[in-house]
Formats: sequence, structure tokens, C-alpha cells
Amino acid sequence: MELKEKIEEGIYVCPMPIPWNTFWHWLNDNTQHNEIPLPLVMSAWWYANDYSKNLRLKEQLDIADKYGLIEEAYQFLNKLEDSEWSISSGNLNPNVTTAAVQWEIDWSDAKRKNYREAQPILSALEKVLGHKDYDLLDEVFKDLGVHDRQDVAEAHNLIFRSDLPEMQKKLFKDLYSLYDGQKDDQHGDDALDGYLIDVTDKNFDDEK
Repeated sequence: MELKEKIEEGIYVCPMPIPWNTFWHWLNDNTQHNEIPLPLVMSAWWYANDYSKNLRLKEQLDIADKYGLIEEAYQFLNKLEDSEWSISSGNLNPNVTTAAVQWEIDWSDAKRKNYREAQPILSALEKVLGHKDYDLLDEVFKDLGVHDRQDVAEAHNLIFRSDLPEMQKKLFKDLYSLYDGQKDDQHGDDALDGYLIDVTDKNFDDEK
């Protein structure tokens, strides 16, 4: 099977990131075409599925053909070893979700679920403190002596012994409990300040 056919069938999905980037620079230098689509490398490599990567390579080859460089383009690609290609069994599915994308979906779902539980606590804190932003909440937790990876019972004890009004004590204990309950999850925050940034981020409201 010729290289062209392997690419068309999706068996040779695309070159690996370094040779693919080199191919893009070669094509760009020889066409001076300002709209040559970039190779799906760096972070895009992990988020794009094989179908999208293969389609992107075909788009680049179409531009090479347009500029009369298709033979040279295949000569360039033919020089690559099998180890320099991303290879599949063909018949690529455009609907495949990559592991990186699925992780982001799961992470967002987990964070949104936690936010729904934290929302009434944050709303109540906003009424008594005037704000529910990360900086204010983080500063209060620091003043209370509550630090990361601390046993939740110990944290509750520190809050209980503070001079805060009883209602605020309960709110901060409940918020710390939510932090403690999610930090061992694979999608959880393992640092209190990171959790507070995320849980007060408006992107995790119930409208999502």
C-alpha cells in the first residue's frame, strides 16, 4: 500500500509532533502561504483525536497540491520511519473522545457537583463578609490557622476555637469539609488555595 493510500485510509494518521512540525515549516517556506493550518502538536496533540489529526494532514497536503508541491511533499513524508508516524488500524471515527478531553469533562463535572454543594455556603458567607472571592476566604482560613492536608477534625477544632461568630464558624467548617471531601479524588484540588480559586470561579455556576 502506497503512503498516499495509507494516509487516505487513516492508517498513517499523521507524523509524530517533531517531524510533523518540520513538515509544516517546509511547506510554509516553500509556498509562502499564510493560511497553512498548523500541525496538531503540543497540547493539541493530546486533545485532538486521530480523525482530526489525519484531517489536518490532508488539509496540508491539499495546499501542497495547490502549489504544485505534492510530489515533493510525499517524498518528504516517505523519508520518515514508521516510528515517526502515529499509526492506527484505519477507518477513523470523528466522534472518539481522547483521554485528555474525557479527563477535562470528568474534572468539570466533579467540580460542578462540588460547587452546587458549596454554593449556598458561599452565598451565606457573601452576606456576612461582603464578598465570596478566593482572596478573602483564603485569608480567613490562614488567620484561623487551617492549613492544607490537615485532618478535617483538627481543622474544625481550630475553627471552633476561633473568635468568629457561631454562624460563620459553621459556614467555614462546612466549606472546609467540602474541600477535604474532594481532595483525594483524581479530579480534586489537593491544595486549599487552589480549591478556593476554583470553587469561587463563576464558570462553575449552576447555569453550566
